[in-house]
Amino acid sequence: MQRHWGRFYLPAPIASSLDADGRILTAKVDQILTAAHTLYTNSLYDSYVPVVWSIQKPDRPKANGGTLPAAPAVAYQVGSLQMDNLFDVIRSRRWEFPTYKPRQVVG
Repeated sequence: MQRHWGRFYLPAPIASSLDADGRILTAKVDQILTAAHTLYTNSLYDSYVPVVWSIQKPDRPKANGGTLPAAPAVAYQVGSLQMDNLFDVIRSRRWEFPTYKPRQVVG
C-alpha cells in the first residue's frame, strides 16, 4: 500500500502543554491522538469515510531523469493516524526529528 499523507491543523496549545524545549508533552500528544482516533473511528461507524485526496497529476519529469506517468485523482481512505511532538512551521530553524511519534489504526 502506498503512503499518502494528509494533515489537519489545530490551534496552538497553551504553554503548560509544552516541555522546556517547546515540544508538545507526550501525554498531550496521546490525548490529542486519542481524540482524533475517536473522531475518525466514529465517522466510519456513521458511514462517513475519511479520505486523503490526491489531485490528478500529468506526466512529469523525475529528478534522476525519465518521466513519471500521469495519475488520476484518487481519494485514499484513512487507515491510520500518526502525530508527533513537533509543530509544523514554515522556516528552517526547527527540530529535525520528533522524540515521540505514536500511531493508531483507524477502524
